[in-house]
Amino acid sequence: METIEFTVDGTLRESAQQVLAEEGLTIPEAFSMFLRSVVHDGAMPEVYRTPNAATLAAMKDAEEGKLHNASSVSEFMRSLREDN
Repeated sequence: METIEFTVDGTLRESAQQVLAEEGLTIPEAFSMFLRSVVHDGAMPEVYRTPNAATLAAMKDAEEGKLHNASSVSEFMRSLREDN
């Protein structure tokens, strides 16, 4: 085992500690889980990744209610073919 030391705002630490305790975790356990995820995936966990331009545009469309609607799978598939 290795020890890692880092500085964090005290209020942030206390708030995180409370949330993690509700999940039955300590800060060191949660940090270890984060590092294991990074190693396993070879990248930052998905939740921390910055969305690309296409994803940001889709998120904006969703927020503005500009989504395609379909009443059935066949109607949805037809709309996909028409978009191409």
